[in-house]
Amino acid sequence: MVVSPMCMDCPEAVETISHVLFECPRAAKVWRRESFPRNARVFEGRRASLRSVVKRALCQAVEILEATEVDSSRIARDIWDPLFATIVPGFVFVSWEPPPPGYLKGNFDGSLSGGGDQAGVAFVIRDHGARLIAVGGCRSFEASAFGAELRAAWEGLSYARYILQACCIILDGDSASLIARLRKMGREEVEHPLLSDIRRMLRECRILQVGHIFWEANQAADWVASFAAHLSEEFLWIQQASIPFALLFLFDADVAGSSHDRIV
Repeated sequence: MVVSPMCMDCPEAVETISHVLFECPRAAKVWRRESFPRNARVFEGRRASLRSVVKRALCQAVEILEATEVDSSRIARDIWDPLFATIVPGFVFVSWEPPPPGYLKGNFDGSLSGGGDQAGVAFVIRDHGARLIAVGGCRSFEASAFGAELRAAWEGLSYARYILQACCIILDGDSASLIARLRKMGREEVEHPLLSDIRRMLRECRILQVGHIFWEANQAADWVASFAAHLSEEFLWIQQASIPFALLFLFDADVAGSSHDRIV
């Protein structure tokens, strides 16, 4: 196979390293966005404190360790095949990947505000061509991050199962503890009603896969959850014209296969 040396976006320009990183209009657009401000800066107009940054880093470290304990062969299955993913030393490249033909992929996320007094829950459903099917979110008053994640998973799965009538679903989230609970099909002594309902829907589906992904591959759902936490009403977007530009940018990055390095 002959690979063209020309840039796909600039047919008259040779795709050199300098062009890819700096000269291409697409690259220039990315650089103008600086360093992609996170939720607190976007929605609350403030910069995160050192304490909150350290706390978030520790939480992400726990997520990685829990994911490894749940199923080490799936650490980076979203990017490479299981064998190669588990032997990569130090870090992996993480990216969102579309589901196989005939499947719908639902990404979900829950987000607590800085004070922990309100939460947002959200889901993003796309098909095998990365075509957007639905984006939904609402404000919630869950008292814990686990509760918000659980509510988000329930909202997304309910929409895919009962509104879209889907039977082949891949449900992905970045909460390793919730994914571990969902994979344990046996009942628990004290079970959350939403957890019971999700397990019932799992049994109803012909094919349903539940997987843990890192936050970097779940940025679209994360953005929607943070957005929902600051609204008083729930919302559902099924047309691209209704979607905010910042979220469209994340969708474009997913479609382009943008990868993010993550230390593991």
